[in-house]
Amino acid sequence: MRLIKAPLVLCGCALVPLAPTFARAEAPAPTFTVELEVADRPARGAPDTLRLLFTISDRGCSSASARRDPVRYEVTVCREGGDASAPILGFTVERAENSREGNSLKKLRSTARVALGVRRTVGRFGFGDGSITEIAATVR
Repeated sequence: MRLIKAPLVLCGCALVPLAPTFARAEAPAPTFTVELEVADRPARGAPDTLRLLFTISDRGCSSASARRDPVRYEVTVCREGGDASAPILGFTVERAENSREGNSLKKLRSTARVALGVRRTVGRFGFGDGSITEIAATVR
């Protein structure tokens, strides 16, 4: 019995269709930090400001609750579009107050384009006694 020693040649082109194809990895969606200020400015006396920080990714939402008797806040911030330099954000702010003088509930929904590093007022509540609650956002 005689063995033939022939060189072994593989054709790489035949293996190409069998190679797995890899999709290109997309760049991660930009993540933003949104600083939200809720400033209660009474008709008389010093203002009281609540500062909240939210981290929001592509088309994501973030929410928080805060309570300082007699006032309670429920806040939600969502990214609704825009680009990396000026995202479009949706805000929902609910302010509830339970005091001896009575109860009040105010709810604000607002959508705004907020440029990076620029403080923008996105809403304001006015009350009959002259007090104001103002909501401002800064995106970083």
